Amino acid sequence: YNEEMYLIIMLWTLSQLDTRIPIEIIWVNNASTDRTGEIIEQCWIIRVDEKRKWVSYARQAGLEVAKWEYIGTTDADTQVPPDWIDANIKYFEEDPHLACFSWESTMNNFHSSRDIIFWLLRPGARLVRYILWINRELTIDHEKHFDAFSGHNMFFKKKDALLIGGYQAWFDLWEDALIAHKLWSLGKTFTLNTDPWAHVQTSSRRVSNLEWILEMSLNGFRSGSWRHRISRQHVPDKPVTFRDVR
Repeated sequence: YNEEMYLIIMLWTLSQLDTRIPIEIIWVNNASTDRTGEIIEQCWIIRVDEKRKWVSYARQAGLEVAKWEYIGTTDADTQVPPDWIDANIKYFEEDPHLACFSWESTMNNFHSSRDIIFWLLRPGARLVRYILWINRELTIDHEKHFDAFSGHNMFFKKKDALLIGGYQAWFDLWEDALIAHKLWSLGKTFTLNTDPWAHVQTSSRRVSNLEWILEMSLNGFRSGSWRHRISRQHVPDKPVTFRDVR
């Protein structure tokens, strides 16, 4: 949605991908009002238009039109390395039971003072989410792993994603952690990538000031308990959303 400022850099990194397997690149234009759609039309990638705004709708739209066995997701403000595809797919080839694979990213222009704030807030966030869960099935250590499954650097099998119903379409906040949680429920191997070639760099725009950091942490408290309930097919009456910074 309205990504013309970041779009060119991201497209350049995609053009540098070096992979041994056939791939398709799907870009979901999520009700943009700037030149995002126009720029995509001039490129070699598949354009999908999703008029319902929020990232969960966009990811689901891309999942549904994808034709290959493996799905890799990233964001418009993210830069991926040339070996991004192969560095992730090789683990699925080595382990046929692998359901979901991810690796944390580096935020560019991220001031060290904000990193300290995150370090202070995250333990409290996990503890509150753990307390809020009525029927707890995960430990705090497990929850830490779900936080690391980021939508801008995640891989899974399409058939597994469809089996658990894909993305919770209206769930805008932590939709990536939620689908990771649901994939984990399949009982298959579930891991984080330690390969430096799979590392990506993303923007720090959503944590550009203290107010947004605190708001994201507060919403994280709320989404944690809902994420667990949603995985048990209990859907809240309204979505949790995060303020758009674009």
